[in-house]
Amino acid sequence: MKKIYLILLSTIIVANLAAQEFAVGTPSIVSCGGFLVDPGLSASDYGPNFTGISVICSDGTATPINLDFSFCNLGTGDQLTIFDGSDQNAALIGVYNGTQLNNQV
Repeated sequence: MKKIYLILLSTIIVANLAAQEFAVGTPSIVSCGGFLVDPGLSASDYGPNFTGISVICSDGTATPINLDFSFCNLGTGDQLTIFDGSDQNAALIGVYNGTQLNNQV
């Protein structure tokens, strides 16, 4: 089973990702906007046995992070886990698979 962890540093979950591409697995993302994409960036999907952890932080202005899942399609048995904190011991927001996150904000 492949696992992708998304860890958020903010009191409220929110990230407006809109210009630059960040690969899942990028250790620390601090940006006012961009796209979170497969490790192959927009050119390819993630590979077998991939486990990636990315920490998304606000830009320091106390602005909440907003995540907008326009398109998410995880392979059979794969999951995306989102935490509200600095690591996997933070409060669990949810565990998602398949296309559950499509069009979710």
